[in-house]
Amino acid sequence: MNLNIRVSICCFIAAMLFTQLVYSITSNPLLSRGKQVCTSKGNATYLTDNKYGGTSFTISNNSWVAVNVGTGPSKVFFNWNSLAYTWSDVIASAGSCKSNMGVPVDYTIQKSANSTNGADGLWTTVLTILGSNVTARGHVVDFSGASWIKINISNGSGNLDEVEVFDLSSNGNDMWFFPGTSITANTYKGTPPAQNYADLITQTYPGYNPVMIRGGIPCISSSNLATDLSKYLSNAGNAKYWAIEMGTNDAWGGGNGNVNNFKNNLQTVITACKNAGIQPILARMIGTNQTVAKWQVHPDFLKAIDDLTTKNNLIVGPDFFTWFSTHPNDLTSDGVHPNAEGAAGIQRMWAEKMKPLYASTVTGLEEENEIETLNFSPNPFLREITLKANGIIEYEVYDLYGNEFEKGKGSQSVLVGEKLASGSYIIKAKLKGESQVLRVCKK
Repeated sequence: MNLNIRVSICCFIAAMLFTQLVYSITSNPLLSRGKQVCTSKGNATYLTDNKYGGTSFTISNNSWVAVNVGTGPSKVFFNWNSLAYTWSDVIASAGSCKSNMGVPVDYTIQKSANSTNGADGLWTTVLTILGSNVTARGHVVDFSGASWIKINISNGSGNLDEVEVFDLSSNGNDMWFFPGTSITANTYKGTPPAQNYADLITQTYPGYNPVMIRGGIPCISSSNLATDLSKYLSNAGNAKYWAIEMGTNDAWGGGNGNVNNFKNNLQTVITACKNAGIQPILARMIGTNQTVAKWQVHPDFLKAIDDLTTKNNLIVGPDFFTWFSTHPNDLTSDGVHPNAEGAAGIQRMWAEKMKPLYASTVTGLEEENEIETLNFSPNPFLREITLKANGIIEYEVYDLYGNEFEKGKGSQSVLVGEKLASGSYIIKAKLKGESQVLRVCKK
């Protein structure tokens, strides 16, 4: 598609940077759903049924799980998840919340081109992991010439409730790590909903299958996260998006005495993530049921998150504070943690907030009906946007928070955004039902 964009130099550079850093998701199709799964203890199709917290495979020394993916992919992402509530009892863990979890400690990832049941055939080891201490993790694996993939656990315990294999042949980067506190542990491990973040994205954008690595650790603060950041990166640094929930324990009690430390810690995390090619996204921390908890998050913590998001040009995360402070029935009896309904709500809020990220990669206008030009008017003080096309144009304009500012339609040439303030916007334009998403920067 030949789309000609004419903007001022300043806005062009800003828009291009914004596009490259934020709107650059490449799909990594899910290959394993419903596929044949064999284990050292028999068949286990429940490991690829997308049901978390249910039937699980008990790990023991020298146990294994193998998935018949089929031929084709040259590279895959092998993702496994255990039932354990906390992501780690070693990384960033507060002593009072240790839970003696079981994990696959030492294991190899292997591939085969001729196995029929996971046990027979020739197997090649493509990755060796020693001393692992997390309960959810994924690995990039060379899969050329293979049809089966296996995790072979020589030392470990615990229970696996799901394994997934994604196609990375096109270098997909739709891989998400969810680090956080017990709020996150409740959301993804304690009471996982029937539809998780990935399901909700796929439901709206069928071509996308996000990887999810669940990383909640109870009782931790931003200091724990910042101190053990290198360990987070070594275990989940291959996830390109970090959806971070942090701050409830920093803000505990309702004061603001710890806010500067909190802000500095998160800046450390943001900087390290960006240096590692990771896009961090900060959620506004959960609001309490003040009647029950007897305290509420101080506004300075929310301002710190907003300031960090703006300063670092981050994707704007979901606002858990507003939702939960006005929906106390989505919290448990302690007035702080999400219950099952709240867990579903958190994953829904993440999906709703990130949908524009996926929408921005969706194109597909018919060639003869495509939008031909997108330009700013020459007026330096009021830079409108003109859409020109051969046909009727329908459009909607959103800010990066997902708020709708304007919508309308017109024929041939449409003036858009005349009343918009300066900033970055998403314009969703339609011709004959086909959509194209444009990202613009208005001075």
